[in-house]
Amino acid sequence: MRPYFPVNLNAANLSRTFLMHADLRGATLIEANLMDADLADVNLSRVNLTQVNLSRANLSSANLFGAILKEAIMVGADLSGADLFGVNLSGANLTQATLNRANLSYSNLSNTNLTEVDLKITHVENARFGENEGLSETNQFDLQRRGAIWEMTSFSVGGMSGS
Repeated sequence: MRPYFPVNLNAANLSRTFLMHADLRGATLIEANLMDADLADVNLSRVNLTQVNLSRANLSSANLFGAILKEAIMVGADLSGADLFGVNLSGANLTQATLNRANLSYSNLSNTNLTEVDLKITHVENARFGENEGLSETNQFDLQRRGAIWEMTSFSVGGMSGS
């Protein structure tokens, strides 16, 4: 295994950069701007990408195994064939993202915006969903049929709500 060196890229502006095939394991990229970046086949496993901007970024075939993408902005990102196993995407915005053949197994997608996202050929076994914007009832039933887990994080009964 190749050694890797932790790099602090918090709040870095890396928009429009070409980082294809880069090994960024151990880096921290909290609140970094990677808009329009080419990150095809990059290794971002177990990297903290909380509140990162990956809008329109190319992450095709990227390794994001176990990464933290809480509240990430990923509008229009290409995640085709990406490994997102065990990723925390809670509160992320994936509007119009491409997830063809991506692996979302065991990932947390609660409160994730999935407007105009096609999940038909995405692996979702044991992925946790709940309170997702942009998913129809039909999509929810299809995801559950394919092994996704639906969690309700809050409820409303007779005008009272709770968590």
